[in-house]
Amino acid sequence: MGNHALRTSNDWNEIIGTLEEIQSEGSPVAIWETKGNKTVERAVSWSLDLDKGQIDFHQKGSDFNHLKDKNTTVYFKGKEKSILFKQGNILPLGDRILIDIPSEVNLYDRRGEERILFGWSSPHFARLTLTKKGKDFDFLHSIYDISPNGLALNISPEEVKLFSSGDQIHIHKIGQSNLMIPLKGEICHIGHMDFIDGGIHFKRMKVGVRFSKDLNLLCFSELFDSDKNS
Repeated sequence: MGNHALRTSNDWNEIIGTLEEIQSEGSPVAIWETKGNKTVERAVSWSLDLDKGQIDFHQKGSDFNHLKDKNTTVYFKGKEKSILFKQGNILPLGDRILIDIPSEVNLYDRRGEERILFGWSSPHFARLTLTKKGKDFDFLHSIYDISPNGLALNISPEEVKLFSSGDQIHIHKIGQSNLMIPLKGEICHIGHMDFIDGGIHFKRMKVGVRFSKDLNLLCFSELFDSDKNS
């Protein structure tokens, strides 16, 4: 398997979740004209407006007014994921620019092709212990996705208050596999996502965990072996 994965995604939940993950990292964004002089503008500050389906970029000292409809390329470079897309629905406002969230993007995933996506209705769970202020908290949460170097957990808005970026955790079970030696990890991302299932609108939280040591591919491939006992 390769170390990187470049693909096209039109999954709205994945697009929004990836944008929120990159936003939480504080990563800058580059915006330029696809044609013409290709002057690159950078925006350090940006926010998502899901109700309007827009991204609001703002950067003091920048001038986005030279950008033209249908010629705009936007590049988000995150620590583990990057997004690149072209968008014609834009509104330059001097040192701000409003750009419609695209329905399709090019997504570059540095976590590799080994990542497995289970989604919000995941049948697979992880059991973990979080220690805060000398007190242990035990959790059992479904796994949104997993790769050899980390996983994301589906968390309810009520429970997410217990988690903070940088928290250290120990994972005791992943999928069907009880771990003889708990796997150490660190909370690296906390974000929310809106999605629709069966016509019902849900708000869910996703907590990303980075393993302190990458799993080798053999161990990773055995985590969800259906022949193992729970």
